[in-house]
Amino acid sequence: MAETSRYRVIRPLGAGGSGRIWLAEDTSSPKQPVVLKRLHPNVDIELLSKEYDVLRSISHPHIAEVFDFQQQVDNGPFLVEQYIDGATITASVKDAPVEVKWRGLCQLLGALEHVHSKGIVHGDISPANVLVSDVGGQIHAYLIDFGLAARLSAA
Repeated sequence: MAETSRYRVIRPLGAGGSGRIWLAEDTSSPKQPVVLKRLHPNVDIELLSKEYDVLRSISHPHIAEVFDFQQQVDNGPFLVEQYIDGATITASVKDAPVEVKWRGLCQLLGALEHVHSKGIVHGDISPANVLVSDVGGQIHAYLIDFGLAARLSAA
């Protein structure tokens, strides 16, 4: 991915069916690591735009925060999110005591309860979409990747 006017790409983090993600630095806030998510060329921009709108409508300590959505002529559209310095939930808690596993599960369930209370369904709950980091010596689980999220319509 080419550099943007505000974000300096550090390295690739991964790729999925709809796009690629990079670790980057927000040059307007030095030392602030972020994730840049860019769609593959054949994927409709509406997918990323919808994900941004969903994430903007929810705020929870166990959901990765969204910061920005840009459409640039040279670089195409990209989403900017909070960087979680951690690993998937299965890798993070594999050998952890039961109390730690319960803490992570309760955090994830709290995030899902919040999302559902806003009339949103995540649509892709999997170990790869739950990252766990160490925050002040405590486990902190984050729900990520709202690319398949959908708003429930009133019945």
